[in-house]
Amino acid sequence: RQPFGATITILALLAGKWVTIVAAWWWWSNYP
Repeated sequence: RQPFGATITILALLAGKWVTIVAAWWWWSNYP
């Protein structure tokens, strides 16, 4: 039995962090 829930949680945290970084970079790069 694999820790499926833990894997999803880790992936969700990493994805959220990555999306936040990309969104912040995109926002500042397009800021006038």
